[in-house]
Amino acid sequence: MKLPTPAAMLVEHPAVPVPMVYKRAREDPVDGIQVAVDSLSRPERYHVAVQLTAAASLLSEFDLWPGRRAIREVRVTRTRRGIRAAFGRFPVPLSPVFRRLGGGEVAAEAARNAVLFAISEAVGLPIAAIEVERDEPGFFLERAVIRQLREVSRPLDPTTARALWAMRWDPLPPPEVGATNYWHVPNPETAKRLAASLWSSLRRRGIPAWLRPGGGAGGVPDLGQAGVLITAGAVTIGDLAAISHWTGHQGCSSTVIGTFPGGWHPPHPPVFDGRHLARHLAVVGVPL
Repeated sequence: MKLPTPAAMLVEHPAVPVPMVYKRAREDPVDGIQVAVDSLSRPERYHVAVQLTAAASLLSEFDLWPGRRAIREVRVTRTRRGIRAAFGRFPVPLSPVFRRLGGGEVAAEAARNAVLFAISEAVGLPIAAIEVERDEPGFFLERAVIRQLREVSRPLDPTTARALWAMRWDPLPPPEVGATNYWHVPNPETAKRLAASLWSSLRRRGIPAWLRPGGGAGGVPDLGQAGVLITAGAVTIGDLAAISHWTGHQGCSSTVIGTFPGGWHPPHPPVFDGRHLARHLAVVGVPL
């Protein structure tokens, strides 16, 4: 099983898949009515193009890359807030892609062209309809986003507007052996991202770890060995009792992320440092 990149799951953006938290991290289908790109109008296809191009631009600020396969497998849904596009797979590190392409401006140009051609094919628009003539080298997608936005009606719908910026969280610290870390995270998508990133980081270090959604009926399943149990979501009293029982075993520890029953007031996790905003926030076309 190929483990997803921990950093990829720390990025909050509508086009970055939210992980499922059941045993292991997988791409979770987006809520809403899934639609085929072929059924979209031309303006709706531009909404998809803007969201994917902006996402690729923003991910590059965090040294991440969507990959052509993730673009080809795009999932498009119709929601109350507008058309939403999400990559079919988690992003991967960008630096190794540049190295494979030889590095420098030539590699950046090749990566940029690959992204735009993949988006062109995915949305069913000619490359000339989403690209612009430009004179700056490298991996710069902002002018392509601006070109696409000219085809989108104003004011922007909430989903497309939200696609123009991204937030990246710092990773959670792992728990000490025999201890449980409790973190209050009211947003369920953020809780899943933090949990999945921690799980992948531990697994990459060779530490047994398991993901479990909060609110499940029954106790902790028999996992067969010691390790770290990570629970994310709306945590119940039953969850807390089961987690306490699990942590009592030799070599076991836990992390619990999400919302808690009345009377429980865990701290917020140390995943955002307001003194270093540029580490966390990226905005299309706005240098920080």
